[in-house]
Amino acid sequence: MRSRLVLAFFTSLLSVTALAGDPVKVLVYGDSNTWGWKPVSDGKPVPRYRDDQRWPGVMQKTLGSGYVVEVNGLIARTLDADLQEGVGPLEGQDQNGMRRLALSLAEAAPVNLLVVMLGTNDLMDDLNRTPKDIASSLPKLIEIAKTGTVAYSAAQTQRLLVVIPPPLSDTSRTPFKKLFGPHAIEKSKLLTAEFEQVGAELRVPVFNAGQVITADGIDGLHLSERAHRLLGVALAREVRKLISP
Repeated sequence: MRSRLVLAFFTSLLSVTALAGDPVKVLVYGDSNTWGWKPVSDGKPVPRYRDDQRWPGVMQKTLGSGYVVEVNGLIARTLDADLQEGVGPLEGQDQNGMRRLALSLAEAAPVNLLVVMLGTNDLMDDLNRTPKDIASSLPKLIEIAKTGTVAYSAAQTQRLLVVIPPPLSDTSRTPFKKLFGPHAIEKSKLLTAEFEQVGAELRVPVFNAGQVITADGIDGLHLSERAHRLLGVALAREVRKLISP
């Protein structure tokens, strides 16, 4: 009972704080490619693109002043899997994107549109997950998005955009080959079909990043500055289709 009251209070709070005329608030939630990892051959030190070079920053600039894009990116974040080991001071469960999504939405509230680009790290060899396993988490993702976002104008305004990450390329030249071997690369090519099928069944927008970019960094996992730019512009168009000031 108490949890229901808290949820009802939080939902009403979101509604009254999303005022007409406010900019459209977009929360981008992703992994190291959202965080801005700059690919290098040895993986160390961890370089990072500037905010204006990362795809969310490009998306913000392209959308303009009618939108506010807030970014929540985390290295090695999965869609809904605990890693066996954490990264740095984090524990493996901290990398599970589903565990912190509701909290992140609450911290950024009020949010009108949630954009999620996750799934690559779920392909790690030691997780032994299939593309179908990864795509099966979409119903939970939709549930959290509906609870943690508010409509900007019409009641039926879409509040979630799922971005399918591009397939992995050659990881053999960097330490990432120990995490993403040939089997993971092959599975990454099957993510699109699984995500699109579930997205169609659940009527949630799904954008295939592989249509406009590849994982073109030297490490086979991360994006070049050019890829960030192309993706940011493409996703700005998708956001405008779903919700506009």
